[in-house]
Amino acid sequence: QNGVCKHISKATCRAVGDPHYTTFDGRSFDFQGTCTYTLVTCLDNDPRLIPFSVTAKNEHRGNTQVSFVRTVSISVYGHVITISKYDVGKVGVNSISTHLPVTLSDGKLRV
Repeated sequence: QNGVCKHISKATCRAVGDPHYTTFDGRSFDFQGTCTYTLVTCLDNDPRLIPFSVTAKNEHRGNTQVSFVRTVSISVYGHVITISKYDVGKVGVNSISTHLPVTLSDGKLRV
C-alpha cells in the first residue's frame, strides 16, 4: 500500500535459473541484464524490525543476450551471507568462504 510494507503473512520471493524472478505476490519476471537486483529490503526505522536486505546478481551466460543468477546475498545482523552458483556446499560469510551449516549472531541467523 503506497510503497509501505505491512506484515500480513509469510511469503516467498525467488531468483533462480536464467534468470527467473518471482515476487512475493507470485508475479514472474525474467531479467537478462547483469545488474544487482534488490529482491527485498527493510526501509522502516521501526525498532521492532530487524534491518535486512536480499539482492541477486546476474552474470552473462556466454553471450550478452542471456544471463543467469550468479549470487544471492543476504545482509542482516551486521553480516553479509552470499550464496554462489560456484560454491556448492559453502556460503560466503563476510567475504570468507565457509562450509555449511553456519550459525551466527548467537543463533539468530542459521544457514
